[in-house]
Amino acid sequence: MKKIFLFFALSASTLLFSAAKEELKEYPFVRQVKQTGKSGYAAAITFDKKLYQNTNEDYSNILLLDKNGQKVPYAVRDAREIKKLHSWKKIPGEITGFSRDLKANTATVDFSFTKPAKVSRLVLPSTAKRFNKKVTVIFFDKTGKETGRKQNLPLYQYGNVFGNANVDFPEMEADKIRVMIHNFAERKESAFKKEISGKNGTEIQKNIRDEEYDLKGVTAYRKIFINSPDAPLEIPVELPEISRQNKERFTEITVDAHRVPCTELSVRADDTQFSREVSVYSVTEKKESLLKIFRLNPDSKEVRLPEIRGERYIIRIQNGDNEPLKNIRLQWKVKDKMIVLIPPENGGDLKLYYGGRGRKQVYDIEKYLNASERFSKVYQLEEEMKSPDYAPELQKDDIFKYLAWVILAAAAVLLLIIILKMLNNNPCGDVNKPGEN
Repeated sequence: MKKIFLFFALSASTLLFSAAKEELKEYPFVRQVKQTGKSGYAAAITFDKKLYQNTNEDYSNILLLDKNGQKVPYAVRDAREIKKLHSWKKIPGEITGFSRDLKANTATVDFSFTKPAKVSRLVLPSTAKRFNKKVTVIFFDKTGKETGRKQNLPLYQYGNVFGNANVDFPEMEADKIRVMIHNFAERKESAFKKEISGKNGTEIQKNIRDEEYDLKGVTAYRKIFINSPDAPLEIPVELPEISRQNKERFTEITVDAHRVPCTELSVRADDTQFSREVSVYSVTEKKESLLKIFRLNPDSKEVRLPEIRGERYIIRIQNGDNEPLKNIRLQWKVKDKMIVLIPPENGGDLKLYYGGRGRKQVYDIEKYLNASERFSKVYQLEEEMKSPDYAPELQKDDIFKYLAWVILAAAAVLLLIIILKMLNNNPCGDVNKPGEN
């Protein structure tokens, strides 16, 4: 019984291994992916020309394996710069004291936090009047010991009286703060004027009064930083020129695109006055597709292109009866791509299979990756090699040729068997016996 169980277990493992091997037959190219450093939660492998050139339109013919041959989930994304943005987080607390020093014209507010906090902004209410005051902020720990002090901090409010008045300073940690507002009551002139006539002529008197800052409350905030994805990264490139010809009424330039996703084209020439119609075509093995028609002149800006991965691009500049443009220069921009993954727990190098009829791998990795994730670039692509596991699928013409050879070989074998049988049945052939004529 044990032998029967072992037989079935070995058979099952063989089938699993064969299935993996069978899948590898679909990918003509393989590359080692070297781990060059310690990765964070997520990592990225940057596309290069070879990877662009040998993957399909939706980048689905890619298979990534770890060092144990297990599949590694991945997604293909636009490469993006991650910007550091900041926001403000309100710190819970309450005002625990308020006092006035009339002689020093200063108001003091004590503010206690619910728990120790790092604070870098105070927000005070605005008033219906403009003001310009100075603020001192004193920081205390839970024992009441002073741990720091920021003096002569500006408290401005100009223009929009419905906004807030902010006081910003380098981050400090404290359990309690004391906010001292200097020049709390400002001397203001009344808008009303009074004319007094006397021996020396007419004098104008203005009413002067002290106007206090209407301090309704203090709120503390901490500056926090967040990662935010920028627009997709577009890199300027120069594509290798294959040919440049001045034909009867147009100039034609062909470049090798390596199937990179070009998104922008800039055309420049030395001529100072001209106007030409320009057509841009994408060329693959199967067809030539018109991508864009635009008017070119000395002041033309860059032209946006649909993200199509052609093997070549053809630029046709219609000259009509005019002379061809001098020193035409092309500059392209490519939307960079990357393979993003969550590195395997066991670490180590990876293997990347791609190209050919490779089947699409379906993963749900996207829900585990934040749009603002910073991807560690700790994987480096090694040289591209032809995969030893690749077994190309026979095309119809190849199948017919193969069957014809099989039938011909079978017929030859059958004919040989018939001849051998005939020789065995009559080993001496038609030789006459003695005494016969």
